[in-house]
Amino acid sequence: MHFYCTAKLSDKMHKTPEGYLVCQDVAITRVGELQYLPGEMPTIARGNNDIIIVERTEDDVFHEDTIRSFEGKPITIHHPKEFVGPHNYRELSVGSLNNVRRGTGDMLGKLVTDFLITDAVAIDKVERRELREVSCGYEAEYKQLKPGRARQTDIRGNHVALVPRGRAGPECAIFDSAPKEIHMSTAKEKFLAMMSKVFDGAPDDGDETSDEFKLFKKKAEKEKADLEEAKTASDKKAKDAQTVADKATADLKIAQDSVAKLTTDLATVTAEVTALKKPAGKTTNDAAIVAKAEILAPGIAADTQDIQVAALKKAYATADGKTAIDVFTGGKEPAYDNAAAVDVIFNGASASISAARKAALAGGGGGNGGGSGKANDGQQTTDFYTSFADAAAKAHPIPKL
Repeated sequence: MHFYCTAKLSDKMHKTPEGYLVCQDVAITRVGELQYLPGEMPTIARGNNDIIIVERTEDDVFHEDTIRSFEGKPITIHHPKEFVGPHNYRELSVGSLNNVRRGTGDMLGKLVTDFLITDAVAIDKVERRELREVSCGYEAEYKQLKPGRARQTDIRGNHVALVPRGRAGPECAIFDSAPKEIHMSTAKEKFLAMMSKVFDGAPDDGDETSDEFKLFKKKAEKEKADLEEAKTASDKKAKDAQTVADKATADLKIAQDSVAKLTTDLATVTAEVTALKKPAGKTTNDAAIVAKAEILAPGIAADTQDIQVAALKKAYATADGKTAIDVFTGGKEPAYDNAAAVDVIFNGASASISAARKAALAGGGGGNGGGSGKANDGQQTTDFYTSFADAAAKAHPIPKL
């Protein structure tokens, strides 16, 4: 779009015959990162510091819908309390945006437009350099990237305000000539740029003595204090959690050491038992083994192969045999393939059955008036099995391989 101008104020500023001010190549926003206070971004989780970084990518800033949304939109003096619309346009508008486009050359990475300022007060403030920076009023969506960082998308323009200082910095301003590299020169400018809160702008008057600035600064300091308090509480929770974790790690190490020692002890005992045990079964059995086998399984042949295993199997099939053997195995059938365990159970069970039988014979004629009966005898036998077998089990623990 071209304007008919009759007066050239500078390379970038001209006057129309009516006295309107034309400002060319005004950057209204840029690609990159912007800083917000947590209170301005209630839907974005905070990070470790007092600001939230919002990213703007080229895809978002230069999206066709974004560019079109700013075309023809009004220029305002400072940001209004509400968006500009038909109901307040006459009151708020001091000009319009024209030829919104993607910047090139010195304006690379910026969204650029030409201003037509039609209001006398606004023209005067721009010419006297009171209002040279600009700040966009817009709607957008925000996507959380991680705590303290978000991406801005779906930018839709409503207006552009003339402000003393804007969030995007002095790069987005009205220039008399092609812009050079610009840096914020004072601590006040840096503070305002970081702590701005409405739309894209800081407190519009830029006066540190103003009530607006003081209130803004007070709120910012309170929010910072709240964040520091929350961080202190969070650090304490983290420290407490670390203490619990350290104790759990120490306890786990103790438990692991105990398990390792028990494993070593079991291996030692198993090796000793294996070295001392006799073969579990053999065709020519010695008299002692045959005698014990006869106790467990009366009538078993003396030359039975694996006589210990054979005797235990037959004994376990009987009530008395099962009672004696269960004490050693915890109520389970013996592991017949464990030679060391077979040897211990064979010796212990045969001894407990032999002792029980002797006890039964010794007490067979007794009783209280002939009424003691089989039930009492059976209970006494079972109890004897149990007590004798318990003692035998302690003396000959079964290796669990």
